[in-house]
Amino acid sequence: MPDPPCNLKATPNTHQSATVSWDPPEGAIPIKDYKVVIKVNKYGKMSFFQDIVTSDLSYSLDNLTQDNYIFMVQSRNDNGSSEFVTSDTFSLPPPPPTELVVKSRGRDSCNLDWRRPKNSNVKDYLITIEKYDDNGEKVVVRVEITTQTYFLMSNLSSATHFFSVQARNEWGLSEKVVSEPSTYIYGTAPPKAGRTLDRQRGKTIEYSNTIICGDKLIIYMSFQHSICSSCNYVLST
Repeated sequence: MPDPPCNLKATPNTHQSATVSWDPPEGAIPIKDYKVVIKVNKYGKMSFFQDIVTSDLSYSLDNLTQDNYIFMVQSRNDNGSSEFVTSDTFSLPPPPPTELVVKSRGRDSCNLDWRRPKNSNVKDYLITIEKYDDNGEKVVVRVEITTQTYFLMSNLSSATHFFSVQARNEWGLSEKVVSEPSTYIYGTAPPKAGRTLDRQRGKTIEYSNTIICGDKLIIYMSFQHSICSSCNYVLST
């Protein structure tokens, strides 16, 4: 009879998929294949979910739910089957948050809001803020919070910022939900709709959502207001 496989472990791939893997049993006895049995905890009771036979040392599962699973694997050859080796109880990371929105709160601050993923036991959230500084170097800031909103206030330079949020439970992090790129113009308040005094040109112009100052097109956060970063005034198109 063969010995059971070694080092059985389960690894999440996404909030709906995982891979169970193992090593061959120690010793020189040839192994023909492995039987994998998966059980799921539904309504407080472990019940049969799936079984397969494979000659590989891993097996991937898709379309899983946010339930608890156990994996059992045995070695097999022409002389019979080993005892099963059983994994610890295993579950999956949560689904990603939904409806991530970035809302400007002034010239150098914003709110991030999102919805909690459904049917998941979320412990907290990881926010990642990315931008490139004036030297072209990537700057990454990570913040851990337990609420579903985050107020960011910082002296941000004129740079495009990328915001992402991940939900987390005891089994790991969800996939990222990523906002649209947002650009801050530090030191300038968003213009008011209507007629605006263009002091550089000495005349009054109608406010326009999209402006071009030289070859530079600038968007102000999620307001989609456009401001010249050099003269700080709305320009006509």
